[in-house]
Amino acid sequence: MPWCREYGAWIEVCLSKERPLVGSQPRDTGRIKRAAALLLFGVCACDGADVPAGGGADLPTTESSPPYAEWALDSAPSIRIGAEGAPEYQFSRIGYAARLSDGRLVVYDGASAELRWFDPEGAFLFRAGGRGEGPGEFLSVASATVTSNDSVVLYDFKNQRLTWFGPEGSLSRTLRLELHPMAVTLVPFGDSRLVISEERPAFNIGGQEYNYVRDSVLVVVADDNAEALDTLMHRPGREAATWVEYTDGQPTGTRQFGLPFGHPTLLGATSDVIVMVEDSRPELAFFNEEGEPVRLARRTDLDPRPLSTDLRQEYLSHAIRRARERGFPEQPAAEGAEGLLEVIPEEKLVAPFDRMLTDPVSERLWLRDYVFEWNVGEAQHWTVHDTAGQVLGRVRTPPGLEVMQVAPNHVVGVERDEMGVEYVVAYRFRDSN
Repeated sequence: MPWCREYGAWIEVCLSKERPLVGSQPRDTGRIKRAAALLLFGVCACDGADVPAGGGADLPTTESSPPYAEWALDSAPSIRIGAEGAPEYQFSRIGYAARLSDGRLVVYDGASAELRWFDPEGAFLFRAGGRGEGPGEFLSVASATVTSNDSVVLYDFKNQRLTWFGPEGSLSRTLRLELHPMAVTLVPFGDSRLVISEERPAFNIGGQEYNYVRDSVLVVVADDNAEALDTLMHRPGREAATWVEYTDGQPTGTRQFGLPFGHPTLLGATSDVIVMVEDSRPELAFFNEEGEPVRLARRTDLDPRPLSTDLRQEYLSHAIRRARERGFPEQPAAEGAEGLLEVIPEEKLVAPFDRMLTDPVSERLWLRDYVFEWNVGEAQHWTVHDTAGQVLGRVRTPPGLEVMQVAPNHVVGVERDEMGVEYVVAYRFRDSN
């Protein structure tokens, strides 16, 4: 088994009966079943998914052009929680952090499987959750978000359920929901609904050691009572590579790796539309509540760049450095990286963005400029868009900050010191935006 840049879990190719998606009866059973079947049986998204909205559709389009306003954050965080004090102030594997409308902060700590609430000055208030399988307990949280009414929603893929906690930490409700753990995104939608995107791996056992494949993304909406789901759309997901192990000419094992420089599918929402960014297009695609494309918003100043030889070489060098730092053999790491690079189409373009965050209060959409793996510790740059998709401003976040929540007057995230100790921090904007 080669050492590659991603050490994903083994994937069992199982063409078995269809699994139920939710425990309750969905409003559109047929649509959910059809989409789930496509995903379960590994159909490549570019064969079974909808045509991307930007692929020639005649839609109303707004355009943004520079100069853009530059929005500055304070040089130091307004609040910093972690490391010192009682155990409730110590974190490990923070999965989510956000500020509520009244200034309190809520943090999900992966090591303890707890939610912890802090007052606006950072003093501990109370906790909820804990490790387990019972209501309000967690085994492995894949995604979390805060809604506009300050409820916290988490998806636990091992317990296969969504869990809602109220602003005061009480367990509100749960919904059984079986999703693939590879990539689950939760986005507040409207007053209290939730947009959920699930990314499942497709497979391509094409006779080569490494084979190009495109994952699938299923987008559904949970209603405000957490009793039903509506399937909105089935979209192309990230680009990946299926590694295949052969014995006597027969495939005996597979493993999926994210393709270097692979195009992600990003998800956001405003009060009444779903927003997506797909492939290398410098535009936002807006969908109504029926999953139909309604408009586009395009950046005129972005021209996606080709994947150059220099970038390929930098990726290979990074894979070798990473193996060395972790104590893995360098030669297998280089061979694995080279195998993944060979799968990349010759006409490949680097995606302009790699993350999208939604501010449920202002309904602004934040897009992060694509960050290469070897630059993750550096300052990052975001573009902020209004509900129509037009650019409002540009934001540079401090080096080492992993942003988890965006808001009209601050951002919340996680920083780590030189020893790897984690801190929850909030940075305010210098001026009101």
